[in-house]
Amino acid sequence: MVGAMHTGAVAAVLRAIKDEARPGLVRHLGPLLAAALATLARDVDAAASTLTPVTVPGTRRSDRARGFRVTDRCCRVIGVAPHRALALVRQPGDQRGLDRDERVANVAASMRARDVAGRRIVIVDDVVTTGATLAEAARAVTAAGGLVVGAAAVSATPRHGGPRGGHGGRG
Repeated sequence: MVGAMHTGAVAAVLRAIKDEARPGLVRHLGPLLAAALATLARDVDAAASTLTPVTVPGTRRSDRARGFRVTDRCCRVIGVAPHRALALVRQPGDQRGLDRDERVANVAASMRARDVAGRRIVIVDDVVTTGATLAEAARAVTAAGGLVVGAAAVSATPRHGGPRGGHGGRG
């Protein structure tokens, strides 16, 4: 589930957060993520408290340059404790400009998960583009014994299908 299309003001705010390291703007995106999480919980017929939100990690370089993880901040601003169970085991290249197949190859086997066995997991990301990143996150969580019940993101690019059309990921 996603909260909004990645266009206009939503895209501009996310770009400012990521490219200009402006974490204070996250408060404007929190309601979008909250709506996506609530819709997902309703769709899987689960209380939100029974689901574990696992945030998709950024690259070390991006996280270091910003000083924060965008997905973690989005969770915290709505009172959701992010579970940092995913880690990159290798640094994928920049996804911009890559088509879907190139994105899948770029992120393949790039993540590992820990502390998810037996948990019902919601993977959380900021932007869904092709689904490659969330598919890799789901692979890693499943390999570590977690049950992925869905994914939630702040926004989705128009080609991905809109506010309710998505399972994919930043990639």
